[in-house]
Amino acid sequence: LEYRIEKARNLLVHLEATRKQTQQAVKEYKEMLNPVRRLPFDVFQEIFLHGAGMYTDAGSHFGSTSHSLDLASPPWVYGRVCQSWKEVTLETPLLW
Repeated sequence: LEYRIEKARNLLVHLEATRKQTQQAVKEYKEMLNPVRRLPFDVFQEIFLHGAGMYTDAGSHFGSTSHSLDLASPPWVYGRVCQSWKEVTLETPLLW
């Protein structure tokens, strides 16, 4: 019984260390992404439109390069990143 208790304590120490490392990694990733989170809505729209190939020639704002029902098309991909990106894609008709 003592052996099992000691083994459980060691496991607990290991799990607590793993949790601390994971929390630190999450904190670092959030800090890294923080400037992106502060970008205005319209800046995201422009980035997404360029990324979707909407501005392939200088005068065109209506030249989508993929079908809007294709789940691999840019609006679907962008919308799966996070909730705020999904809102941008849904509020940007030119992407579709």
